[in-house]
Amino acid sequence: MDTVKEPDLVPCLEWSLVQKLKHERDTIGIYLSRHPLDTFKAEIQGFCNCALKDLDRQKGKEVAIACMVTAANHRIGKNGNPFGNFTLEDFGTHELALFGNDYVNYKNFFEEGQLLFLKARYIPNYRGTEYELKIQQASLLSSLRDMVRRVALQLPLSAINPQLTDHLETICKKYKGNAILTLRVTDATTKYSLNLRSKTYKVKPDSDLYQQLNALGIDFRVG
Repeated sequence: MDTVKEPDLVPCLEWSLVQKLKHERDTIGIYLSRHPLDTFKAEIQGFCNCALKDLDRQKGKEVAIACMVTAANHRIGKNGNPFGNFTLEDFGTHELALFGNDYVNYKNFFEEGQLLFLKARYIPNYRGTEYELKIQQASLLSSLRDMVRRVALQLPLSAINPQLTDHLETICKKYKGNAILTLRVTDATTKYSLNLRSKTYKVKPDSDLYQQLNALGIDFRVG
């Protein structure tokens, strides 16, 4: 009986996480494995003050936003000047247009698939008919990790035991770095809280550290 040989797979580079997630959404309409911003969840909680869906509550105010560029359209106007239209996404979406110096200054950040940290003001557009984001600062979202100066742990008094402290000490030794480590212990009965700062350990903020803390059930914030 004749057999059909399976075709040889062509060697290729592995997709990046962003590419994998994009193909998931293109194929089934949603991110299946995780959301692209999940890697920086701790930094987003520590440094951002607004989600895209909540912009209408921030009229006239300064906002700090984490987002992904899901569409980028760089164009030339009838007057010969370049501009761009972009779609931003976190767990909502927002359409952004950049013109003039804003486009020149920030265009390199706004490419499809980029994860960004934006500081902006949400102000009326030049017609005064709608509100728009006026970008004041743009950077890669990954740069937030370099801005972390403190990792603040939060624990109920009832959760503290020798096993937990041993695990926590092992983690601190493994992930040595320059970020200050603090601990807030709260007694659920008396509602009394005690703030402590480690004199022995400083830690390196990264995804592995965060994963270890989550595995121990320790709430934390970075800043």
